[in-house]
Amino acid sequence: MNSPRPQPILSARGLEVGYGPRTRSERKLAGPLNLSLAKGELVCLLGPNGAGKSTLLKTLCGFLPPLQGTIEIDSKAINHYSLRELARVRAVLPSREAPPGAMTSEELVTLGRHPHSNWAGSLSDQDHAAIDAAFTDSGSDAFRKRPVRELSDGERQRVSLARLLAQEPQLAFLDEPSAFLDLPSRIQILEKLASIAHERQIAILLTTHDLESALRHADRLWLLDAHGEWRDAPPEDAVLRGDVSATFSSHNLNFDISSGSFTPAQLAGNPIQLIGAEPHRLWTARGMQRKGWSPTHRDGTDLRVEIRTSPDEKTAHWTVFNRDRVTAKAHSIQELLENLSNDSLRRD
Repeated sequence: MNSPRPQPILSARGLEVGYGPRTRSERKLAGPLNLSLAKGELVCLLGPNGAGKSTLLKTLCGFLPPLQGTIEIDSKAINHYSLRELARVRAVLPSREAPPGAMTSEELVTLGRHPHSNWAGSLSDQDHAAIDAAFTDSGSDAFRKRPVRELSDGERQRVSLARLLAQEPQLAFLDEPSAFLDLPSRIQILEKLASIAHERQIAILLTTHDLESALRHADRLWLLDAHGEWRDAPPEDAVLRGDVSATFSSHNLNFDISSGSFTPAQLAGNPIQLIGAEPHRLWTARGMQRKGWSPTHRDGTDLRVEIRTSPDEKTAHWTVFNRDRVTAKAHSIQELLENLSNDSLRRD
C-alpha cells in the first residue's frame, strides 16, 4: 500500500509566471501550473535555456509577482508574510554570491542567523549550535576561519550552503548551485544537498543543467520545456515515459535511455557490425561514429569488428573482419580507428 505524501510546505495553484504583470508588455513564460513541494525532498528543476526556470524559481521565492495564481508556504499566502517571517521559513542561494572578500567563512555563515537574532544582533547558545551544525553538514568546517577570498569556487559554494543551513529554513531555493564548479564538485554538491534534504527534513528546490546528477540524486524532477509545458515525476519515470526526451527535444541530440545522457544525432555512415561486451563496445562505437561509421549489432554487413577482453576486463584487443577474413588487429581504439581509416576497407 502506498503511503500518502506528506503535507506540502510549498504549494501553488493556477500559477502563471513571466514578466510585466498586468501591463501592456506582460509576457507569460509558463503556466498555469499546479505544484507542491514537501519537507524532506530534493526537487530539481530542469529545462532548456529561456524556458523560464529562473523566473519560476524567483516567483516561488517571492522575488517576482506571479502573473496569475497563488503561492502558499506552510498553508499561508506568501504575500501575507513579513520579510522577517519569510526569512525564518525559507532561504535562497543565488547562482553566484559575492560576499566581501575580507570576510571570514565564519562571519559569512553567521549572517544566516540574522532572522533569528535579537535587536542587538548578539548570538545565543542556540545560534552558535546552529552555526556549528551548518559547517558540519555542509562539509566546510575545515576552512571556517579562512577569508572568503582565499576559497576555491567549490569551497565558497560549500560555505554559502552553510550560511543557508544556519538560517534553519523549512524551505530552500537554490539557483544553479553547481554552476562554475568542476565535475567532482558538481557531483558532491548534489549528493550533499540530497543528504541534507532527507536528514534535516528541508524541502529543497534547485535549478540545474546537470541532468546526470539530477537523475541520480533528485526525488523528483520538474521539467519545463521551451513551450512552457510542465512535467513532474520521479527521475526514473521521467526517463522511461519520455518526459526528459520531450523536454529537451532537438534535431541535433538524442536522449539515450540506457546511459541517461544526451548524444549527438547520428548521421548515416558506413555500416559496420560491432560485437563485444560493455563498456568497451560503447566507447568503441563512439569513436567509430566520430570517424563516420555506423556501428550496429545486426549481421548483414561486409565489415565486422570483434572485441575480446581479458578476464579482468582491463585490457582488450580488436579484430577487423572483411567477409569473415581477418584484415587488421588492434590493441587500442586509436589503433583500430587508424586501421579503419584505410580507404581499401571502405571500397572492398
